[in-house]
Amino acid sequence: MTNISGLFAGGDAIGEIATVAWASKSGRNAAIKMEKWMKESN
Repeated sequence: MTNISGLFAGGDAIGEIATVAWASKSGRNAAIKMEKWMKESN
């Protein structure tokens, strides 16, 4: 999550390695964190 609650970033947007594989991994990690955040928010 970014410094704004509920705003997540991944892939090329976070300034990491710019490859398809890295973006895919980053997106998956973001989705896992979003799911956890949504479950904890309820």
